[in-house]
Amino acid sequence: MAGRKTVEERIALIDAKIAKKREEIAALETQKHKLQNPVTMKSVMDKAKKATKIKINTITSCKIHVDPIACLISSPTNTKYFSISF
Repeated sequence: MAGRKTVEERIALIDAKIAKKREEIAALETQKHKLQNPVTMKSVMDKAKKATKIKINTITSCKIHVDPIACLISSPTNTKYFSISF
């Protein structure tokens, strides 16, 4: 009976199997999350449009004057800057 494993060795093998299953479960949870929350170009564009509308509504409701002539069309980060006066 020299080929028999000790209790500690069997426990270590079971722990290794548990760890492997936990990794598989984590991968499946990630796949599930991606299916429930798909990121498409359309969803990104919709969120950007919604954010822009909120900013424009905020600007108009606060009666902030945006001078389009003072606007820098492009910058290193492709962000638009406006000259704002109250």
